[in-house]
Amino acid sequence: MMRAHLSIGALAALIDGEAARARRCLALWLTDDERARYARFEVPKRRRDWLAGRIVAKELVRRRHGLAGNDALRVIAIEAPDAGVHRGKPSYRVAGAPGPFDLSISHCRDHAVAALADAHGESIGIDIEHVEPRDESLDEHALTREERDALAQLDGNARALAVTQRWVLKEALAKALGIGMQLDFRRVTVELAGVHAIFRTDRSLGDIVRARVDRAGAFCVGAVALGSMSRLGAFRI
Repeated sequence: MMRAHLSIGALAALIDGEAARARRCLALWLTDDERARYARFEVPKRRRDWLAGRIVAKELVRRRHGLAGNDALRVIAIEAPDAGVHRGKPSYRVAGAPGPFDLSISHCRDHAVAALADAHGESIGIDIEHVEPRDESLDEHALTREERDALAQLDGNARALAVTQRWVLKEALAKALGIGMQLDFRRVTVELAGVHAIFRTDRSLGDIVRARVDRAGAFCVGAVALGSMSRLGAFRI
């Protein structure tokens, strides 16, 4: 899968300063509808997060489709429904035509990430989280009994990293499956081998899943690709 990472702080430095420069940047990056949506955000942080997600996703699409020129990002539209089953699930268009590859976006604090599927029919999920100590009450929601037992001997930074790695991978899996918070994290066990991961449930996903988790400074980024959604059938976790 293709992935990209963007500092929201660096982006903010371009658009939060001189007004004329900000207008020029937005005109190059966004479609007319996207600029109208951007202007409706009242909270500056929400506006920056939204913009960063669009820019990092557009850069992936630009590379995948071999687009060049000053208007390359402007001909790409990133869309996400505000309601319904697929609420918040991003997709894209290039010059009005639906994009053939699945797309996923995530942001946390000062960072935004995106992933684009390698092939038509592949489903993608990506998530980014800051590595930090979390209340142990999260364990019962996020971890299986097997995982809690395995992490019981860890503390401090080692425990914070281990929990965050599993959290981002399960979030990414939920996005790839398209079921969001319906995914019961307590029924999905993550096994790590370096940066690569295997999911185990009461029903195996077999070889249709590729997953990895990487460090990005003080963050973990989990990415999951489901090779063929048609082979999942009625799979539910």
